[in-house]
Amino acid sequence: MTEVWFRDPISYMNECAQLLVPHIIWEGRLLDQKAIDAQAQIEMHYPQTAEYRILIVRDNSTTVELRRGFSPAMPFAVYQTWAYDQDTIDDLEDMLANPPGEDMALCSNPSVAADRRPVYGQEHRVMVTRYPDATGTLGRSFLRALQRFQKDYPEVIIHLWGSTSFRACFGMGFAAADIEPWTEARHGTLYLPSGRRINYEQGVQFAQWIRMLGFSQNELSTVSKRIQFNIKSAQWAGENFETNLKFKTNGHDPVDPNSHHHLPATAVNVMSQQIKAGEGDKITCDTCSLFAACKYYRDGAVCSLPDTDGAKLAGFFGTRSADSIIEGLGKVLATQANRFERGAQDEEYSQDGLDPNLTRLGHVLVQDGEKLAKLIDPRLAAAGAARVTAFYGGQHIHTDTPNSLVASVVHELEQRGIARDDITTEMVEEYVMQEHSRQAIDVRSRP
Repeated sequence: MTEVWFRDPISYMNECAQLLVPHIIWEGRLLDQKAIDAQAQIEMHYPQTAEYRILIVRDNSTTVELRRGFSPAMPFAVYQTWAYDQDTIDDLEDMLANPPGEDMALCSNPSVAADRRPVYGQEHRVMVTRYPDATGTLGRSFLRALQRFQKDYPEVIIHLWGSTSFRACFGMGFAAADIEPWTEARHGTLYLPSGRRINYEQGVQFAQWIRMLGFSQNELSTVSKRIQFNIKSAQWAGENFETNLKFKTNGHDPVDPNSHHHLPATAVNVMSQQIKAGEGDKITCDTCSLFAACKYYRDGAVCSLPDTDGAKLAGFFGTRSADSIIEGLGKVLATQANRFERGAQDEEYSQDGLDPNLTRLGHVLVQDGEKLAKLIDPRLAAAGAARVTAFYGGQHIHTDTPNSLVASVVHELEQRGIARDDITTEMVEEYVMQEHSRQAIDVRSRP
């Protein structure tokens, strides 16, 4: 579950007030530029009985929290703020390992201004800011590393600040994140709770999500309703993005995209049942043709339908994030390949004949290699275990078994001048991830 905050509501404060959004976050520099009093803004729009929390993120490595009865001069809490472009990973781990709210000397130091001094007993929150774009390899690698930190420090609220991606905010297990719903809404874009972005006019194709949040297609023609939809969508995702929820919809019936007449719910159920899985479906959500009708669809996730490989992998790795699972499976596969190679060499010189444990390891290696290959390119689902095609270096490399997928990576690294003894699982993993990033984007456009 992820705590959801809404970012810089200069142009959508009315919508926040209508929905009594409890968590608002501001960039301090923006407040200064616009001469905005964040607390006055909320108290002018919200009823006096409504509780709220405000975070103000500043460039001086602190974030202050305000609540009713507190002020910027005497804040409710002051949190550490880590910036990718100015702090080190060691700095981040130090922040995670040492809660400042438990340090009485630090909290009572009179030489530190109140708006920069932690408050004794405050929650342990660390703001993570100014990280690389999550659409690039560097950004995704950083977010996976941050995800591991969150698992290592589950008691810490790691707050991912400034993202626009549901898959990053809600699909990687971070304790807190923030979203800005207004910019996309004014251009006609909706954030579905599944993380998919659509133009509001496409809402008829995703009626179950529209109705689940209590909206009708006609309402979404207005910017204000689209903002409210995006707010409620993020709140739902914060609670449910990582769970398989068979939600029920009520309210307005969906609209037939051809006639624009309302369809009864029974007709929708029949239409959904007629959708059949095709080649490459039920592996990753982003490449599955069933995404519009699937309640388990999540942006950037593996399939979690029961009895699928994706569901088993998600359970094993504790996440549905396809990038994270590919990273983890790549490490496992590289380790297995090294063990298998050493075992095969030992068997060659052994007088005891074939080693049954080595045979079993070979079978596991083939199975895991097939899973990894399918995640990188879901079209491989129809290829079977007998033959796997891996896309590396812009070439089609045909291999007799998925084990050769790892061998091809090792060979490629050797061609780049790296000695085999120096090749680590991290190198294999990074190579696989780079090729996945380059190739998986184009999967849907391939013939």
